[in-house]
Order: sequence, then C-alpha cells, then structure tokens
Amino acid sequence: PRSRLYQYAVCDNMRPTVLRLYRNMLRQGKQYKDYNFREYILRRVRDQFRARRDLTDAEDIQHHLNKGRDTLELIQRQKMLDNMYNRGENIMEKIQCHP
Repeated sequence: PRSRLYQYAVCDNMRPTVLRLYRNMLRQGKQYKDYNFREYILRRVRDQFRARRDLTDAEDIQHHLNKGRDTLELIQRQKMLDNMYNRGENIMEKIQCHP
C-alpha cells in the first residue's frame, strides 16, 4: 500500500490540472445563450467537482479527469449547436436584463 504522504504529493501535482479543467468547464458553460442550459451546466459542474474534492487516490483522480475532459468536449459541441439555433429570450433572461 502507498503511503498517505505519497498520495497527497500526487494530489498536489494534479491540482493545477484539475483546477484548469474546472475553470474551462465553467467558462464554456457560461457561454451558453440559453438560460436553462447555462444554469444546468454550471450547477452540474460545481456539484460534480464538490462531490469528488476529497479524492486522494491517483488512479481515481486520473479516471475522473478523463471523464471530465470528455464532458468538456461534450459541453463545447453542445454549445456550438445551441448557438446555431437562437430560440430568443426566455422569461428568466428578460427578468435578469430588465429589472
């Protein structure tokens, strides 16, 4: 079994990569025009990262990093499609823009 110190050292080395992925996912999510998609994606990204914040096993972290990268690609593809089809403002966007 690996020592606890080794596991924390691995986590510290992966931390910048995890944070970069988190920021990229949030950045991409904020670019959605549709309020419902935007809020859903931002909420899901935050919830998923919070649920896994205490991971210490390098293999688990790497597994979730790979899943996160796949999800980021999915968010980017869906964002392109979302931006191609403008549905107009919904009621939540009207409220936010015109208080």
